[in-house]
Amino acid sequence: MLTVMGGFVLLGMVALIGGISGGVVPALRVFILLWGVMLTANTWLSVTQADRGLAVPWQERALGFAVPALIAWLLMLWIGRPPRPPPPPAEEDDYDGYHR
Repeated sequence: MLTVMGGFVLLGMVALIGGISGGVVPALRVFILLWGVMLTANTWLSVTQADRGLAVPWQERALGFAVPALIAWLLMLWIGRPPRPPPPPAEEDDYDGYHR
């Protein structure tokens, strides 16, 4: 749970920095890469230094990576989509409200 919340905090910081610098979508791509590297390093340290098995931290870290990365990916799709074209202009008709 703390891993997911940490991911959301990092996601917010990266999106804010990306918004200030003018590129939110590239910043979200960097977030997904950065988040994966951070969790891989954390898992490696957990297994080698704390003598934990790989099965337990792997399940926790996979879920901790998937939730923030999925939100970042959905944000990339939503922000990066092309704008909708404007609706076609309404055709003018000769009807002015009176029957002739």
